[in-house]
Amino acid sequence: MSEEPQFMAVGSQDAAFQKTIRDAQSTLDQFRRLLPRLIGTEAYPSIKACLTCGEDRVNIWLTVEVAGESDFIATLFEVPSEFEDYNVGDAVRVPCDAVLDWMYHDQGTLHGGFSLRYQRSLLPTEEHAAFDERLGVERYA
Repeated sequence: MSEEPQFMAVGSQDAAFQKTIRDAQSTLDQFRRLLPRLIGTEAYPSIKACLTCGEDRVNIWLTVEVAGESDFIATLFEVPSEFEDYNVGDAVRVPCDAVLDWMYHDQGTLHGGFSLRYQRSLLPTEEHAAFDERLGVERYA
């Protein structure tokens, strides 16, 4: 993945975006069952959650370190510059019901990543390859 953070604004009330959250929540147990073999590997198991800093909010990806019974401990790997209370590497507790999306990579294939698929669909076709390259994705499962 690129070292430069890249964030894309999507309206939180957007119906298609809300569907990505429902899709992620309805398959979260499937992701959780896979985590014992994914954590600590190059599959980079990740969850997306809403992070707040003062009045600012951002939906951000975090790398899963531990999956508890009702939550995750995950670390930040990119942080918007205006979020001065957070640093790359900080651990954050995310309750399962606050997970907005999940994903992992399997040798170039992206599993999950429902919001990423939606964001990609909003881009012009000629930008898809650059989007995929930034994510390290060759295929979508």
